[in-house]
Order: sequence, then structure tokens, then C-alpha cells
Amino acid sequence: MTDINSIYKSTGTNLRATDLGDKSWPLTIQEVEEYAFDDGTKLILRFTKGDRGLILNKTNARKIAAMYGTDTDSWLGKEIVLAAEDVEFQGDLVKGIRVQSEKQMADPDDEIPF
Repeated sequence: MTDINSIYKSTGTNLRATDLGDKSWPLTIQEVEEYAFDDGTKLILRFTKGDRGLILNKTNARKIAAMYGTDTDSWLGKEIVLAAEDVEFQGDLVKGIRVQSEKQMADPDDEIPF
């Protein structure tokens, strides 16, 4: 069977959920830039590794702000973890990129509490 993502690979400059696969990715924020889209201004994160940016939605921006403060200059050099998760979009369940806090990430050596 053919995975359509192997045929229709993302070639843009920004991340899509399918780019992340089923792993969580720790990335260090190198740059935060504002970009004007047709529907308003959004933030785009660039990282020290990889060549694709992350267009921040309100949920992810607020999550990073809760971790590192609302001044985006304080985000530079900080690590976040990105993962593809099921999210609701216009009434449908789709894959979306979510920022995970360190609290959500279990150490591989931790004993499972359940």
C-alpha cells in the first residue's frame, strides 16, 4: 500500500503535521518573526535545526507564552517539543501540530505509574 504523504510531500517552507510523523521533536527556537497573512498577522518560529518554520496558531502561541513569557524575545534559545496530534478543525478530526510542555514529556526511563 502507498502512503499518500510519500507521493504528495510537503515542499513549502513551513511545517505540516505530516512532516513530524509519530514522534515528538525537541527544537530550539532561533527566531520569531511576524508575518502578515490575508486573515491577519501571525508569528512564525524558526529553529536551530531544520529548514522549516512553524506558523503559530493561538493555542501554540499561548502555550509557549505560559512556558517562557509573553515577550517573544524571551523565547529565543528556548526549547519546545513539537508533536502531531489529533485536533478538531471545522468539526473534523485532523492532524495538527501541538507544542508540548516538558511536563507532558515522560522520560524514557521513568516507570509508568499505571
